[in-house]
Amino acid sequence: NDTHSYLDDMGKRAKKINEIREKNLSEDNTTLLIGAGDALSGDLYYNLYHGKKEAQLLNLLHYDVMTLGNHEFDGGSHVLSQFIRDVNFPIVASNINFKHDKLIAPLVEEKKILPYMIKTLPSGVKIGIFGLTTLETPSYGFPSSETIFNDPFMVAREMIDKLIELESDIIILVSHLGDDIDMLLAKEIDGINVIVGGHTHVPIEEKIIVNDTIIVQAGAYGEFLGEVNLEYTDTGKIKLVNKFLHKVSENAVDERLESF
Repeated sequence: NDTHSYLDDMGKRAKKINEIREKNLSEDNTTLLIGAGDALSGDLYYNLYHGKKEAQLLNLLHYDVMTLGNHEFDGGSHVLSQFIRDVNFPIVASNINFKHDKLIAPLVEEKKILPYMIKTLPSGVKIGIFGLTTLETPSYGFPSSETIFNDPFMVAREMIDKLIELESDIIILVSHLGDDIDMLLAKEIDGINVIVGGHTHVPIEEKIIVNDTIIVQAGAYGEFLGEVNLEYTDTGKIKLVNKFLHKVSENAVDERLESF
């Protein structure tokens, strides 16, 4: 979360991600790579490339899904729509209505932007994923006047009901609301197993579980990579095995990204 176009250590991030993937594969486990927003804006790379280089690198890391942060809107609908076209993974944006934004609405029709997604693991376990973006976005970024941000608590309830109806075994919220709102949402709303959070730039090192919801966040500016290991038990329960914040600068560089 909140890498803010800090791209210099992306090769080191890739190295750690691939190590985790290979370890999980050797143990017959599945890896999901999730972005919790604000991948754009904050470093000169954004001023130079306006999201093009960021999209290229995220694709090389093979993300499974990402939600939108407020700073994805810093360049307006033109930059955001091009970024979404450039990435080769889905964007989950459950509480944003782009219906009347002429640049972004077609991306909803093309299913580049989804209200939710279902990821079915090789074991048959279904993971339901939805995404929420802060209502403060119009104050922080430059969304079009036609873009509507809906109440995240109302939308969360709707999404959970929908994902349960679709027989999701695990529900993950990818949140760009901030850790304080994440904890309040988990307290008030049942049914979310994990919140992968962003927005407040908090490196959550301790174990935070609120109302059976595991809440994580990995700081900002690409300093950390968060890893959460979960077990889906025979009784249908979600168990937190362990979690880590990996300091990205301590890794070697993945040679496949050295040229970037």
